Amino acid sequence: MKATWDLKVGKSISLQGTARWPPAGVVTAGIATSAILLAFAAVMRARR
Repeated sequence: MKATWDLKVGKSISLQGTARWPPAGVVTAGIATSAILLAFAAVMRARR
């Protein structure tokens, strides 16, 4: 996946950027998110 953005502020300021996120990064982000949510649920359960 690739994203490109352009930001223009007034006549003299212009910013451009690109980002690339390979499929392995998407899978890794999903695993990390699920691990964080699982740990949060365990902490909340132990808190009771």
